[in-house]
Amino acid sequence: MKLAPAKWKGSARQLINDVLKPHFLKPRQVEEWQSFLVRRLSEPDPIYVVGAPTPDLRSRWGQEKISLTHKNSRIYFGDKAPATAILTYLRSIDNPTPEKMSALFIHLPHHAFDLDKFTRWASLSNNVASAGWMTAHMLGPVGADASWENLSADELRKLALRNLHPLNMFLFPNLNKSGAVFADDPRLHALIAESYAQIYGPLWQQSLELRGDSQESFLKAEDFEIDLAAEVSVPETAKIESKDMISKIAATEAFDLKLVTVNEAQGYHSRVLDPNILSRGFFDMKLDFKEKSGDVKTIGFFRLNIKDLYEKKFIARDAKGVRLLVHRTNEGQFAVGPRKTGPLSPLP
Repeated sequence: MKLAPAKWKGSARQLINDVLKPHFLKPRQVEEWQSFLVRRLSEPDPIYVVGAPTPDLRSRWGQEKISLTHKNSRIYFGDKAPATAILTYLRSIDNPTPEKMSALFIHLPHHAFDLDKFTRWASLSNNVASAGWMTAHMLGPVGADASWENLSADELRKLALRNLHPLNMFLFPNLNKSGAVFADDPRLHALIAESYAQIYGPLWQQSLELRGDSQESFLKAEDFEIDLAAEVSVPETAKIESKDMISKIAATEAFDLKLVTVNEAQGYHSRVLDPNILSRGFFDMKLDFKEKSGDVKTIGFFRLNIKDLYEKKFIARDAKGVRLLVHRTNEGQFAVGPRKTGPLSPLP
């Protein structure tokens, strides 16, 4: 798919028409997925895939799926990975069938860590996230203060539909913090809802009713100016905070964190999965190995603590910016350190 723009400035309606609308799904793609979801969530053993509601559940995210038993059903909590997978897969198939929809539901990733595995399963060259797009919801798929064991099947069904229905989500350029700010703006949601109503007609109304929402769930649609910049200034006084730590690292440094390729001649590459979570005091890293044949093999996924890295001086600043060096030790293990000859700390 076309890469997300690096910069953009103009009215919100113009952004929707020129940048976002070309990536809207076809009505038939939406209708087939909606029909499948309604059937699947009405079966005796439904699976409800919803957003993660609490910091406690988020702190347990790894490569595992977090779930709860709810009577005869299961509740799976996740990040934006299911929505990203849905938009990626539906865009790739011209002829949605019940069999393809069922396979998609079975292989839905529940965490960003699983997106690459999903992409390989779907036999796709990439996913929308790797093309520079973030997946955003218009109305939240999270029951923030919910007592999950006591929610009714109808309440869980509506939350799952909010999370998994394409007409409650859209793609937006993932430009550092500015993308996230505008993607969460209720004014933009109102304008997208206006566009969806015009394009999808009765299908849009059906989706609202299924989710327990209405047109009144959105603000009055009014245009406004959007200025997306590739580089976003962060106040010098900002601090990185999380539930279990308060770091004295300047936010301008942390948000500029870059993972450099190390042992490039040997084919090792690393990258940050989601720069936005740096504000929580940690980040998730993916480490790959590119063989001479061109095949890329994932070595693993790692979660690193920014404060710990700074205190051990494992992050260095030079002409290339703030860098974290990743090494392979003589024992074949991977570690981080400020330079190739410096002290190493094994990756968790």
